[in-house]
Amino acid sequence: MMDENSLFEKLISNQYTLEDKKNSTLEFVLDNHRTLAKKSFWMYKKLKSLGSNLEDTSNFESKYLQSWIVYYLSASLLTTNNKQLGISNNEPTLYITYHFPEYPLLGEFVNKYDILTMVASDSLWLSNFIKDEANLYNFRSPKLSSKLVRAFKERKSILAMFDYCYETSRSITSNFLGIEVKTPYAILILAKRHNYKVKFIYDNNGFYIKECPEDNYLALTQTINNLITERIYKNPAQWLLWPSLDTRWTFNDEKIYNTSL
Repeated sequence: MMDENSLFEKLISNQYTLEDKKNSTLEFVLDNHRTLAKKSFWMYKKLKSLGSNLEDTSNFESKYLQSWIVYYLSASLLTTNNKQLGISNNEPTLYITYHFPEYPLLGEFVNKYDILTMVASDSLWLSNFIKDEANLYNFRSPKLSSKLVRAFKERKSILAMFDYCYETSRSITSNFLGIEVKTPYAILILAKRHNYKVKFIYDNNGFYIKECPEDNYLALTQTINNLITERIYKNPAQWLLWPSLDTRWTFNDEKIYNTSL
């Protein structure tokens, strides 16, 4: 069975037709993401049963799998980039975004403005997509912590995802999708300490930026969660990280598992 790196090697190769690449992506997603799609649908239904304002989504699992196909094709630059960036970087800024299918296309923005991009793991598509390896910061690698500190000192803009939280991350409890979850906050404190702007990047048939003006990191954390929640409410099947949501719950799992659908 093809692994993710093997898929990307094929997608960026000149030896295959576009049709071959699309077929391989479809096959890979069906082979590797069906379980994720089932769990995502289960999580979606549970939140709906708890009163979440998520839009009703028919054929959720199929649409979720399609979101992954778009992600892989975007990450390998096979999608037609008709997204108008419409965004620029003219001051030291912490850019916050989340895992929607075409977020890899933000690589154009990162490359153009020399932005440090925080990632949770190294991958082939990132090293191929981000032109300057110095602009990749694996925040789970303790050996590289100085890279982030240096970026702030040099007034370098930074891009970070905000829709997950690892066990090792410093976190606070904040509302997200209508439930209380662990939310990372350390990067926000650093940004405010260094007088950085904090801005949210989102996709709405084009990339847009919304400034988050709050000075208090607690209020800022909730504002960002609210902005991501708003985007997911509108297109639930386009959020790629549904399967990891239960790792962020701060309450007894019985509240979810014992809630009838």
